[in-house]
Amino acid sequence: MHADGSGLMECVHSSVAREYVFGGEYELRLSEIVSPDDDDEYIDYDEWLALTEGRDVEKPGDG
Repeated sequence: MHADGSGLMECVHSSVAREYVFGGEYELRLSEIVSPDDDDEYIDYDEWLALTEGRDVEKPGDG
């Protein structure tokens, strides 16, 4: 997400995306846009990485 707070996304190198996720910005952004009562699905890092690499992701209950 752009640092200006506009909410716009941009394409970045995978190393920048990893820093976004592991550096705390992702959690901060989630806390800004998702309330604990939301039923939105949370994507953890392993699932996000698999999706960005084009791999299928198995979730509990899939099968």
